[in-house]
Amino acid sequence: MGITPAKLGLVYPLHDTALLVDLVGAGQARRLMLSGMVIGAEEALRMGLIEEIAESAHALCATIAGNSAFSAAGIKQTIVSVLAGQRQEDEASLALFASAFTEGDFSQRAAAFLKRKA
Repeated sequence: MGITPAKLGLVYPLHDTALLVDLVGAGQARRLMLSGMVIGAEEALRMGLIEEIAESAHALCATIAGNSAFSAAGIKQTIVSVLAGQRQEDEASLALFASAFTEGDFSQRAAAFLKRKA
């Protein structure tokens, strides 16, 4: 993988750069962004840029795909809010939580889960 803005004559947006700095530290972010170097999966894993390598990543993707799309969208939205600095519930976050019980596929998934437990 590579982060190549310098090779292309680009400057990444502040938000994206901040996410990288928060993830790998300023020194590694500088090294990756200023050099545009390509790194292998092992180094990306060590740095925290990826969570899994190929084979287990495919299994993880299959697991995520088998879960609720409604939940996935809500979880992504909530994580974006946390990354933006939100730490307290607000009207929107409470509404999202409550909506899962009525708008998502909770009732079907809960019934299937209980059926497997019986």
